[in-house]
Amino acid sequence: MQNTINKIRELSSILKNSLPMNEVSQSRLDKKLRLEFNYNSNHLEGIPLPIAKLSCF
Repeated sequence: MQNTINKIRELSSILKNSLPMNEVSQSRLDKKLRLEFNYNSNHLEGIPLPIAKLSCF
């Protein structure tokens, strides 16, 4: 559990240090977060689509 918390803090720090982002980077991050959210949401609902299939939508 502590490793997960440390990883979250590390990633949060990296994100904060990269702000403000240019439009291209912001768009890429938004797309990645939407894709990850959809993948995890589908997985919780029992719809096991691979990320490659989701990125086509």
